[in-house]
Amino acid sequence: MFPLFINAYSFNVLKVDTNLEKVNQLKICLNNQDRICFFQEFPKTFNEFEILYGYSDSTGGAVFYNDYPEHLNFLFSDIDSDIDFRKIIEICLEGKWDADAVNMFQSKTRDLLLNYNRVFLSSLFKFNKKEQESFWYFIFDGPHRNSYGNRVFHEALLNQTKVFYPEKVEGIRNKIKMMILTEEKD
Repeated sequence: MFPLFINAYSFNVLKVDTNLEKVNQLKICLNNQDRICFFQEFPKTFNEFEILYGYSDSTGGAVFYNDYPEHLNFLFSDIDSDIDFRKIIEICLEGKWDADAVNMFQSKTRDLLLNYNRVFLSSLFKFNKKEQESFWYFIFDGPHRNSYGNRVFHEALLNQTKVFYPEKVEGIRNKIKMMILTEEKD
């Protein structure tokens, strides 16, 4: 047996190789207009999403930073099942608002929430309480949480939710009000 030596460099190489493989696979899926393949290969967590689509002042745009509008429009073009909603929710978990790709992802998720309210919330309610709170945090996070747009979205969401889940409305209302009325000082 050979001893196994692992260092930080090994992990960085593995991370780069994995990202390159993911990048190439996403490109192939998109070029073939294969939505199922693209959806399966798309990042599964907020951190993975930021690695491929984010922007950093120190390093600039990630590999797909310039492609995020096309990619997100393709990703969200045909979402309508529990599996689809679960993946979108999982990406939102531990998410924090940022401009550009993250903002567009948040906006498209909010549209899904309003357009498929009953089915989307049914998927969300399968997550534990901490995960649900993390989702709501991301959905209402932004530079101005108490903005007019957030308040209008909040009311529209609650009006739709009370039709399908009247027993959940008050809890959602209280969580969201607490989030949007509390401006973070970062």
